[in-house]
Amino acid sequence: MKQLKLAFVILGLGVVVLVALIQLTTPSSNTVEKRATVMANTLTQSLDGHRRYLTLKLDDEPSFRLSVPATIECPIDSIVIVDALLNQSTGQQSYKYQRCIAADTTQ
Repeated sequence: MKQLKLAFVILGLGVVVLVALIQLTTPSSNTVEKRATVMANTLTQSLDGHRRYLTLKLDDEPSFRLSVPATIECPIDSIVIVDALLNQSTGQQSYKYQRCIAADTTQ
């Protein structure tokens, strides 16, 4: 009987630790909308389908690559709206594609 109680106590502590870790590693719910310029648009093909990556440049930040649906057509020099999410525990920022504003090609 004591072993069963000990097992439940250990299980309960494990659940508490797991919930605490999940809360610490989830990104904040505060999203910031940012505008980035498309530097490159790459479509790749693999055995499980197509993938598209946009190389984006934000003001005052290094360029980064963002995976977007393969059906997205966003030419170079277009503006992409992304949601920026900040992970509170690591301080790392992640980006989520929102939409593309095509560049004006009539100039």
